[in-house]
Amino acid sequence: MSTLKPAALLIAIIALVAVGSQQKVAAEPGEVPLVVILADRDAVVESDGGFDLIDSFVGLVSTLREGQQFVFVSADRPGEVLGPVVAGTPEFRAFHQEIFARMASDEAASGPDMVSALAEMFNYLGSRRAPRGSMVYLVVGAAPQTDLEEAAYRLGPTAALFEESGWPIVGIGLPGAAPEVVAFLDAVSTGSGGESVTLSVPDGFRAVADRILRTEAKGSLSQISEALLSSDSVLTSTVSIAPGTSEATLMFFKAGPAGSLRLSNPLGFEASSGDRTASSVVETRHVVIWRLVDPAPGEWKIDIRGTEGLISAWHYAANKYGVALSNQGAIALNEPAPLVAYATSNREIAILDSVTLLAHITSPNGQTLSYELNDAGLLGDAVAGDGYFSATVSPLTDFGRYNVELELTWEQYAHTITSHASFRAQEFPTIEVSPVATDGLEEGARTMVASLSVQLAGQAYALAETELSIEMISTADEAGKLELVPKRILSDGRAWLYDVYFTPEGGGQHSVSFEMNIEYAGRQHTFSPDHMVITSVAAPPPITERVLFTIPAVQPVIVTTRPPDPVQVVRPSPSSQDVAAASTPLVTPPLRTIPASSGFPWVLLGIPSVALMLMMAGIVYWLTRAYPYGYLYNDKDEPILDFAGLERRRVMSVFFKNWVFGKELGLPGLEGVSFKFFRKRIGLKTRDDSPTVRVNNQPVVGESPIHHRTWIGSHGKLYSFLIAEPPRLEPGVADD
Repeated sequence: MSTLKPAALLIAIIALVAVGSQQKVAAEPGEVPLVVILADRDAVVESDGGFDLIDSFVGLVSTLREGQQFVFVSADRPGEVLGPVVAGTPEFRAFHQEIFARMASDEAASGPDMVSALAEMFNYLGSRRAPRGSMVYLVVGAAPQTDLEEAAYRLGPTAALFEESGWPIVGIGLPGAAPEVVAFLDAVSTGSGGESVTLSVPDGFRAVADRILRTEAKGSLSQISEALLSSDSVLTSTVSIAPGTSEATLMFFKAGPAGSLRLSNPLGFEASSGDRTASSVVETRHVVIWRLVDPAPGEWKIDIRGTEGLISAWHYAANKYGVALSNQGAIALNEPAPLVAYATSNREIAILDSVTLLAHITSPNGQTLSYELNDAGLLGDAVAGDGYFSATVSPLTDFGRYNVELELTWEQYAHTITSHASFRAQEFPTIEVSPVATDGLEEGARTMVASLSVQLAGQAYALAETELSIEMISTADEAGKLELVPKRILSDGRAWLYDVYFTPEGGGQHSVSFEMNIEYAGRQHTFSPDHMVITSVAAPPPITERVLFTIPAVQPVIVTTRPPDPVQVVRPSPSSQDVAAASTPLVTPPLRTIPASSGFPWVLLGIPSVALMLMMAGIVYWLTRAYPYGYLYNDKDEPILDFAGLERRRVMSVFFKNWVFGKELGLPGLEGVSFKFFRKRIGLKTRDDSPTVRVNNQPVVGESPIHHRTWIGSHGKLYSFLIAEPPRLEPGVADD
């Protein structure tokens, strides 16, 4: 057995003093995993290069398990525990040095009893209330000094207790170990839920690192390069650092002593090992670990020279970005469904540019369809740049679970982050509307216009009346009254059959839409069948006699003409002719009726009277129209338009007092719409040739009602309509 040199002995003495207070820096029992290194020190001393291998092993394990508690125990002295000390603290360097001081000690001791040593370690972990994930590294090598086959048999129950407690044993074999030693390590490790590894460059160290990364859920190692170097050869390679990398770790496993290692960032500047804010280096004879914190994305250059033998370069990275599926609960069959995903950074939504997000959806029957999700406010995405990527999925027809693979890609860096999720597709309640009477309804007549049934997979499904809603858009100023009357009401006041009644108040066309809004299968479910069109006719006006003006009656005036009274004339005695003439009878002329005129032109007075009445009716109509009111906000919740304060041309404000046309607003996407204002409601109409306009994510057909906090989307733009402007806090009034 070798002895310590004076310098090494001095280091050991200093380390003993430093480790004397290690209990102060150890974490409380049960808080973090506890890592026990149980080593056969005789095997380490006798193994070729054993000290260098164990030194590199401790450096590798403590770096990958930073923040965990470490304990060292020599197998021949299981009662003397060194530690625990938290890896990554300043005190850990002294702990590391003390490990080798103890292994190199020549104090006499009996040969190691592995059965007793492992039993002692099980009791120690139990006394420390070690959590699951704690473990024991069992370092054994050289030729067997005891019957290891019998020891493995005796350790069977103990190994099972380790596995039951979640404390695996990982066997670490040294080069040159006898086959019996390798078999012993395999048996004990497997029985406890662990595995065994033989230390070698690079395979053994890479296997240790891979197991730690796998159990700690940190990923896996990716090879950068590998080469057999001479003292005058140079190895140059590059490693790609992806966007969002919070930490990148480069590992170099080498057979010979360290040479020169240089690392340059994508801009060509060399990373300094002394710059602890950006990087740190752990260097041993066989392992060099370079850790980069928040590295710049791009190609990093590695330059290795001045070393001999095999060198293998590996890396792994921790990325702060992730991608997750936003859909909660199930998705309804046979309906277009929104698919929403988002990128995350430290459990918050990340706003990313220059990325693509693909969703590969595999149905229960094995068919896969791919969709590209966007955050540009298009094709199903509500708001551009809000971090939510969306697409509308075609109706799903297969019942069951769908698997989704999300791929977030930065094309510039050829880097992709993937994640897996799933959702379930199943039947959801639907509404079936059966029209009854929809044409020519009489004004004022209450008429049953439709029957409504709620179904789930072809079976009746009862709902509360409050879970159904009806809206109407009408060409008439006053549409009328809509009623939803339940039939076959169940004991809890719910029904699955409803009658729809309509009492029109005027003539016109009425578009009726139905909506069901319920909570079902763990999510909020909304269903709207096709709208129904109803026509009504106004009642004929009653026939009434109205006297506009009176023309006085014309009374006939009778004028009678008679011959004048005879005048007595003395004549001579009549002759025979005179006598004959006198005997002829007197004939009276007929009477004539002459109409008497009043003398006033009444007909001419009626025309201006009618014109005056029409003008007065127009004035009354104009006065009863509402002025525009309300406010428009953009997608950043910033006010952009006050309808009441909108400057309009006088002609438009006079002849279209309660109308505002989209061209008057000067807002993109609203050029083809018009707003119609009433005292108690507001309507929005679109032109046939206008871009698609959606109100609360529903396409506008003809006219749609506008309410407080209504969302209006058009051509990639999103606006919010508020009837009343929200109150603003004065400076100093807001809560601290």
